[in-house]
Amino acid sequence: MKILIIGEYSGFAKYLSKGFHELGHDSFVISWGDKFKKIEQDDSSYTVVENGFSIGSHYIRRTGWLRRIISVFQLNRFMKHLERDWDVAFIVNFGFIKMSKLDIFKPYPVIEQVKRCLRDDSNVILSACGGDYVYYSYYIKRKYRKICKCELEKAHRFNTKKNKTKYLSLLKHVKKIIPIAAEYDKAYKYYQTEYGYKLNIAIPVPFDVSGMRVSTHELKGKIVVMHGVNRYYEKGSDYILPALEKLRKNHATLVEVNIVTRVPLAIFLEYMNQADIIVDNCYGDSNSMTAVEALSMGKVVLAGNEPGHTALFGETIECPVIDIWPDTESIYKELERLVLHPDMIKKMAIKSREYACKMHDCSVVAARYIRAFEEQN
Repeated sequence: MKILIIGEYSGFAKYLSKGFHELGHDSFVISWGDKFKKIEQDDSSYTVVENGFSIGSHYIRRTGWLRRIISVFQLNRFMKHLERDWDVAFIVNFGFIKMSKLDIFKPYPVIEQVKRCLRDDSNVILSACGGDYVYYSYYIKRKYRKICKCELEKAHRFNTKKNKTKYLSLLKHVKKIIPIAAEYDKAYKYYQTEYGYKLNIAIPVPFDVSGMRVSTHELKGKIVVMHGVNRYYEKGSDYILPALEKLRKNHATLVEVNIVTRVPLAIFLEYMNQADIIVDNCYGDSNSMTAVEALSMGKVVLAGNEPGHTALFGETIECPVIDIWPDTESIYKELERLVLHPDMIKKMAIKSREYACKMHDCSVVAARYIRAFEEQN
């Protein structure tokens, strides 16, 4: 099967493509690098540049608009000469599709360009994996287990007539929608009757589990706790950071705290490799890519973990992630419990790796997608 992947979030497209290749399928990623993460793809990809120009390490201000215009023409030329024999177009998010080809400041394809590449132009599949009209509409209407005020404000800003019009105009081209986690599964199930789309069973995010270094420490020295500060309020860093500071002060002889801020993915993974415990976010209902990366390395992970969410994937396996809430004291107590009982860290690290291999290995996940693509209904 030949699969064309449009878009990239946190390595999702990269690792899914790798999984397809391992299974003997042909896949190609059109990637935007996911901003500061600078996610590098393999040779089976085309990267769209949105940032402005630089001379050496010096960024030339106010050149972003020029770069985007140039990238629009480069992408149009690439799409024009791309093979027309792809079996499936898998769109990571509607944000990577623009409404009009005349919009020369947005280096994204229009849906017609994507469909022209397909043998059967009805085989357009959408991933539910990021903020979009359905996700944010649901965030406003329904109460999550954990409500993020910042996300709620963003949802109100996003919930506009213009965004709804764009969503509905693109939705008519989509054959099926595949959620990656509990948050998106809930939202798309809520609106399924109203919008009438076909919703596939959720499929976990993929990761290159076999290629990841497993670096469970002997814990002879200090226990290293890491938190990546990316989307500060959305991930709950305003609750997590005070808990880490309290842990560092109260257990200075036992703990080293490492805060990593907005670095490329390759560097972020190196920092993660040196840690024993990863604190991801306190708002999620299920695993983000950061949690999956940490689980694959055999780390103890604190993040969102709604009880029983693995049933959405057709699995009964228990997720070893420690479920945390937007409450500094409760996060601190979970961390302190681990630090004072290092034997727990070793046992949980083994469970983390086993879970990642079963649920998130890129070839295992890719096989689920192939079955979803091949289903006729």
